[in-house]
Amino acid sequence: LGDPASLTAPQVEPWVTKTLLCNRRPPAIDHRVKRVLRDLPNRLAEAEAVSLDAVAASVGLSPSRFLHLFTTSVGVPMRPYVLWLRLQRGARQLARGGSVADAAYAAGFSDAAHFTRTFRRMIGATPRQVLRRGFAARDFHLKVD
Repeated sequence: LGDPASLTAPQVEPWVTKTLLCNRRPPAIDHRVKRVLRDLPNRLAEAEAVSLDAVAASVGLSPSRFLHLFTTSVGVPMRPYVLWLRLQRGARQLARGGSVADAAYAAGFSDAAHFTRTFRRMIGATPRQVLRRGFAARDFHLKVD
């Protein structure tokens, strides 16, 4: 690779990909986690339906075992994943012209304030700020159904 003081990303990235990541396989997703991943979007409106206990029971696992399998398969724990799905659903509602309250309700949040706090924490801006900037802003792309 050469002198460490003069290395640049364009020099290092191909080497890392070719040498270190050449035999890397994507993690296998357990079939029970796949089933949950398919079902979760349909369960978002009901808080009880996406609780760890309910989801784990739906695939016949204990909550702790399911959480371990989910985190290993997906790369993040279930709760942040569910929040991300809810934010996506709320953002779609906003993109269609819905109010923040409509978006919060559609996404399964308890109220607009909870949706806004979560949106700001995970996206870095409030829903209103994103609406003003537009959904096609540089780092925020949304696929509207």
